[in-house]
Amino acid sequence: MHDMKLTDGQSSATVYIILRVFNLDTDRIDMRLYVDPARMQGKGLEFTPESYSVVLSSSIQTVD
Repeated sequence: MHDMKLTDGQSSATVYIILRVFNLDTDRIDMRLYVDPARMQGKGLEFTPESYSVVLSSSIQTVD
């Protein structure tokens, strides 16, 4: 991402884009497109780790 950061006044053959899709389990699926997020970092766009959990489904059999 940082290697592809765009510079003012210069063209580039490559650009880094983040496409965030969310609310997939609702009727209101939405998305956000972040072009050149390295330039946006610290100017309103922050990257923070998201916590998550992994839960074993009761339909999966385990081997003891």
